[in-house]
Amino acid sequence: MEKKDKLKTTVQRELAKILGKMDFDCLVTISKVEINSTNTNASIFLSVFPFEKIEEVAKEIGMQKRKIQKEFSKIDLKTNLRLNFFIDPQAEQEDYLNKLK
Repeated sequence: MEKKDKLKTTVQRELAKILGKMDFDCLVTISKVEINSTNTNASIFLSVFPFEKIEEVAKEIGMQKRKIQKEFSKIDLKTNLRLNFFIDPQAEQEDYLNKLK
């Protein structure tokens, strides 16, 4: 496994622990992690189920972003990643397709 892949896996696992402590009224999962070439920024893509809760989750993540970043920075990764959260657009499409079934 490449170093970048290990870093992505670690970021996903550790962030899942942090987000798991938050009180969302729905299921929030990390669907994908992308890290830039200089290992300074991480794009975190979230899936939300049911998708109707997306605005609530986005608002809560926005309000708690500094707290999440602070807790995440305590993890010894040998790099200081800046976290950026996004809603995974593929999750919305999957939710729509499931409703059609």
